[in-house]
Order: sequence, then structure tokens, then C-alpha cells
Amino acid sequence: MDLATPKQILYLKMLQNEFQNKEIENVNNENLTKKEITKLINSLKIKLNKSKNLPNINFSYYKYLFTDFKENEYTKNDRFTPYTYVKGTQLNLKTNKSLSVICFFKLLVLDYDLSDEYDSKEKLLNFITSLLEKENETFLVYETHNGYHVYCVSNTFVHYNKNTIDFMQKLKCDPFYISFSAKIGFVVRLQKKEEFRNKEFRNKEFRNEKFIERFVKKINNFPIKPDLIDLINVKDNYILKATSTATTKKI
Repeated sequence: MDLATPKQILYLKMLQNEFQNKEIENVNNENLTKKEITKLINSLKIKLNKSKNLPNINFSYYKYLFTDFKENEYTKNDRFTPYTYVKGTQLNLKTNKSLSVICFFKLLVLDYDLSDEYDSKEKLLNFITSLLEKENETFLVYETHNGYHVYCVSNTFVHYNKNTIDFMQKLKCDPFYISFSAKIGFVVRLQKKEEFRNKEFRNKEFRNEKFIERFVKKINNFPIKPDLIDLINVKDNYILKATSTATTKKI
């Protein structure tokens, strides 16, 4: 019988504390098996998503193989997972395609895509800017193939925390990305997607990405956390290895 690891126990305790789940607060975490603790962790995340009316995503289609990770020194006052980020591969078991990804646990990422309402990059960027300028945070905006990624570099956010979810919803982040992030973490692709036939947009049959993401602008001038800039640099360096597209930013 494989017992849960100390890191799994730590993660469950933090989830219990965030969600204040009374049903399992008396469970002796140290005696849980890996299978039991995984079931409890997933049940808490599902309840958290339902409480926020987030879209339901079939995660059984996805598998993650994380190989490289940066570990924090853990202290009793640290409210994050013991990892600042992990890097690895996202496998789509339905399409049999894989993507190199990086996953952050305290660096907030917001995802915005073109839509019927915001059908041009200019309209979408103006909308994002008008929202974020009202916040007491500093954001770095990166253009993507179909929209923008925004990184908050002035404060840290726990990916499954209810306040984080509220904040992401307030800033009109893509609801599927919110739901995805609450369960997995703030995941960003490190490679271009392959060209593929898009059945939804017959006039745009193939997706040919010229870049993964590239820096556009900074919004606001509140104090920046250096460790978050370090994480941005890690992400940028991985992307630079995968493409010649410059992601240089000016802070």
C-alpha cells in the first residue's frame, strides 16, 4: 500500500484550508494512500469550480508529464505549493497530440481570445487595457496568435484560491482558462501548435502560428516582485529556444 507523499499531504491541507471543507477536516491525512488523497484533492477542486459556476472541462483527455521543476524552500508561512513552476508535456489523449508547457503556481496568467464582440487585436487590447488600468496591480501584456496573455508581476496568486478565481472573473479572463487553471495551475504553451484543419472556421482552414507570444506593453506602475520577473524570464527563455521570435520586454 503506497502512502501519500508529504508534498501531497501538504497540498491537501492547503486546499482544505482555502476551501474550509468540513466534510474531511477530521481525516488523518498522514494515513491516506496516494489513491485516497488524489480523490480528496480532486473532489475539493470540483466543488470549488461548481461554487464559481466555471465551465466543466473533461480532464480525462489530458495527461501531464512534468520533468523539470523549480522548488521553493518551504516554510510554515508559505501558502503556495512547494513548486514555483514545473515544465513538461501536455498530452491530449483524444487527438494524440502533445505540447511543451510550463505551469506556474503563483504567477497569475490571464487569457483573452478574439471573439464576436472583440473581433480585432486592437479592439481586444483596448478592452483589456481599460479593465486592467483600474486595478492596483502591474501587468505585462503579451500578444498570442488568437489574442493576448497577461501576467501580473506585482502580486502572487494561488491558482485554486477562491479570491484568485474571483479576480480572474472580474477581469473577464476566458472562463475555460479559469476552470483549467483552478485545477492544474497557470499553464502556458512553450511551442507553436501544429497546423490543423479548423472545422469551426471554414474560412480559416489552417492555423499557422508565426509566434508563440510576444511582449506588447506594461500596464500600471505599481511595485514589481523580482521573483515574478524571474519566472517571466524563465518562460521567455524557453520560448526563445523554441522560436526565433523575440519576446523582449522593457520594464
